[in-house]
Amino acid sequence: MLPPADLRYLHRCYDLARRAGSAVYPNPPVGALLVHHQTILSEAHYERYGGPHAEARCIEQLSPSQRQLLPHSTLYVSLEPSSHHDQTPPGVDLLLQHRIPRVVVGTIDPNPLVAGRGIARLRAAGVMVVVAPDPRPALHLLGGFALRHREKRPQVLLKYAQSHDGFMGLPNRPVWLSNAYSKRLVHRWRSRIDAILIGTNTAHCDNPRLTTRLFPGPSPLRIVLDRRRRLSPKLHLFTDGHPTLLVTERSEWTAQWSEVPAVEVLHLPFDQTLLPRLLGALLERGVDVVMVEGGARLLGTFIEAGLWDEARVFTASAALGGGIPAPSLPPHYLSQHLELAGDQLDYYRR
Repeated sequence: MLPPADLRYLHRCYDLARRAGSAVYPNPPVGALLVHHQTILSEAHYERYGGPHAEARCIEQLSPSQRQLLPHSTLYVSLEPSSHHDQTPPGVDLLLQHRIPRVVVGTIDPNPLVAGRGIARLRAAGVMVVVAPDPRPALHLLGGFALRHREKRPQVLLKYAQSHDGFMGLPNRPVWLSNAYSKRLVHRWRSRIDAILIGTNTAHCDNPRLTTRLFPGPSPLRIVLDRRRRLSPKLHLFTDGHPTLLVTERSEWTAQWSEVPAVEVLHLPFDQTLLPRLLGALLERGVDVVMVEGGARLLGTFIEAGLWDEARVFTASAALGGGIPAPSLPPHYLSQHLELAGDQLDYYRR
């Protein structure tokens, strides 16, 4: 167990890491702070790839008189300091240079180039290094970065809405269940992911845009599964100018597609290897986080395959009385419950 003060400062690191945006890619988000006798000297987060790491930014912010306190201070950091050269010098070198005697780390870096080497170097130099006994909060922040190194796939988020009686919608007919506040929140989530995935039926019935038009930020890559290429080329996904990846088995183009703007096509077999192959292909394209917003069948396939990391489930106050049953998630994965202006939002984490 960490002392309460250490735990409090470490959670502040996690808050700081959440401020990091997509500019840090392909590196992970990191937060850090320096503390001297229960007083925070400085705090920072990693801002952009190629820029100074969070630890370095903490030190840069110190005045000359504060720097004299470093040999008597503790550094708290959400991720193990680096021990290798990338775009900047190793974080370990900087800590040793300034003789920081104690470091508290949220989790070991899953990158094989680090993977405990930073901690080992610090300890070999006489630095007291404490690693949080529960790495899950820190690993959750890393998202796709951790999975890229551990499981060779992006982070997979599932998102869907269900009625109060457990139905996702009605057959072949679009039904909007969640409220306007929830809808805007989903657009905020989209601004922070790399890709969004739906199936053929969702594309055909809902004709969604899958953009961030209700929240400032970049729209993700849209991915649509269309095994037999039966979708109309006039759908928003193919005509609004935003990038879309069409995943299909068929290689033939029909005449109606001849005037459609360029859409990237990925040919994959729609068998038991589809999802692993697709996730591997997305990782090669630089996708760290993909959100599945498809129908019950597609969501259920990810759940049955165990290829999901977090599910965000809206439950509306209205009942449908029948229709398409929503997927079922093991209750022991439930990690958070929120009330959103009449909707309920449940987070499930594996």
